[in-house]
Amino acid sequence: MVDVEMLIGMGFSFLMTLTMLVFIGGIVLLRPLMKHLGNYLEARAEERQALGDRSPADWDRLFANLDSLGERLNALEERQDFTEKLLARPEQGSEEG
Repeated sequence: MVDVEMLIGMGFSFLMTLTMLVFIGGIVLLRPLMKHLGNYLEARAEERQALGDRSPADWDRLFANLDSLGERLNALEERQDFTEKLLARPEQGSEEG
């Protein structure tokens, strides 16, 4: 006849072994991901700290450059609109003959 205590002991041993394997496997699989995530978060923190260390003159230069880029973009849009209107017009008097 089967000993119940022996079956309970074997089941407990099996569950403990399975639990240990799952934990070890999780550590082995997730460690590289967590390491990369940590590196990414550290780089982001350093980047934010570097941005905070800028002087007001640096920020003024940055905003001036952004304004300049905005003006250039507006001029480019106007030129593109003008070119599109020219191309959309039918040609006048080119086929007289």
